[in-house]
Amino acid sequence: MFALNDKTIVVVGAAQPYGRACVARFAAEGAHVVAVDRRNPGDVLRKPKTPFLRADPADEAALQGALERAAALHERLDGIVCLPGSEAVTWQGPIGELAESSFDWDLGQNAKALLWCAKHGAPLLGDGGSIVAYASQTALTGGATITSHAAAQAALVAVAKSAALELAPRRLRVNCILGGPFDAPNLEDTERELEVAARLNPLGRMPKGEEFAAFAQFLLSDESAFITGAVLPFDGGASAGAVAPNVVDALAEVLGRRN
Repeated sequence: MFALNDKTIVVVGAAQPYGRACVARFAAEGAHVVAVDRRNPGDVLRKPKTPFLRADPADEAALQGALERAAALHERLDGIVCLPGSEAVTWQGPIGELAESSFDWDLGQNAKALLWCAKHGAPLLGDGGSIVAYASQTALTGGATITSHAAAQAALVAVAKSAALELAPRRLRVNCILGGPFDAPNLEDTERELEVAARLNPLGRMPKGEEFAAFAQFLLSDESAFITGAVLPFDGGASAGAVAPNVVDALAEVLGRRN
């Protein structure tokens, strides 16, 4: 079920926590995986051996070259996972202090990265291929003091939906997984901070990278052939609407600690 055997999958943002999980799972499922990022993902490339192509996802020419080299390695391309959106919030502060360079950085590492994946990946993908993107909840809700990050996430979702409409005649699908808080690097690496963050969703725990990779695998597989243009939550119920009691308790604890 949800087979990826012999499919060629490119993971853009492979050095991110979810990216490493995707590389490991897809390779174990028999896919030909190619890892792309600014940084080397490390040990996850070793078993089985996975090719690594260094490229900044925000650099159009660099990402185009990486996608073309990845397709040439196995003479085909079946799917792309675009994960630069799982980067940490790079700038935080009031709008009045937001620099253009910070805003441009966030847009580049999120919306532009997906745009280049769709623009240069679509011609390489076979009909019926799939692009899976990642964005955070702030794409829909916004976020005080993280305007740049939230705007970039919203733009990423808009790119995903627009690309899904344009590429549908070729049965190329584009979907977006919308996540909540997850483990490093976007949280303070302290036990207490992680404990509180884990309670900020109704299920009361942090997601696992393997769970995200399984979700992405489904969207890459032929079993999801009728799903495109979707924005699918992966947040432990945080976007369900009502605030669960454990979330109230966690927020009260955070606020009490600040007073």
